[in-house]
Amino acid sequence: HKVITMKLSLISSFLILFVNSILSKNDFDTYNEECPRIRRAWYSLSSEEKQQYVDALMTLRENGAGKLVLDELIAVGSVHQDDFGSIVHTASSYLFWHGYLLWELESRIRALGDEYKCFAMPYWDFSTESEREEGEEPQIFTDENGLLGGYGDPENEWTVNEYSWKYTTEQYWVPAHCRAKGDIFPICSLKRATSSAPEAAAEKQGGVIIDNPIFGDFSRAYASAFNLPHNLLTNAEYLFEPVVTSYDPIWYLFHSFESY
Repeated sequence: HKVITMKLSLISSFLILFVNSILSKNDFDTYNEECPRIRRAWYSLSSEEKQQYVDALMTLRENGAGKLVLDELIAVGSVHQDDFGSIVHTASSYLFWHGYLLWELESRIRALGDEYKCFAMPYWDFSTESEREEGEEPQIFTDENGLLGGYGDPENEWTVNEYSWKYTTEQYWVPAHCRAKGDIFPICSLKRATSSAPEAAAEKQGGVIIDNPIFGDFSRAYASAFNLPHNLLTNAEYLFEPVVTSYDPIWYLFHSFESY
């Protein structure tokens, strides 16, 4: 009887959540027939279109006023480091779930209205990084004179702000790894530690998808061949936990391509 009661309770809870999800209004569900989400390649955009992405992020941060509970980027990015976030990385919902986080940030940018109402997240074809020589700075770091920031400062806990990126910590902060000069939780600098090794070419990355029809095999191969966020953004042991890649502007461009 206890088992049956427990099962009925779980079913009831699921139904309640399901009904609420249908009936409740999502303030960030910005579907608009006149403004479809047409995601385009990062390197195909004009300088102005690329700048719009950064400006949108800065507007979200400014609207958040440095408060954890008000910041929309934190609302999306923090989900990546919660308990379910660690579980989903080993489940078949892995890519869909990351695509959903991407959709949520994209929706929050569109919800800003005006020049952002038709915004669609660009995608970054990261296979182009295979073209750089070992030790050469990643192309995404140097594009548009470092629009997205570049290397972190090895003398200051890999801080990017005001080292390779013009934006201050107050303008673009991360609520974790508060070890750099001036870091006071939650207003702590964005950090990047980068591997010097070039990335796999498109042919090898495509082979991972084609040659691994079983998800378990694909997942293991994917983690090895597509581990770009780790290689470019958090290649330092102390940045492994908690995972903070989802606070980095480049991470969303990466997952936009993954979704593509």
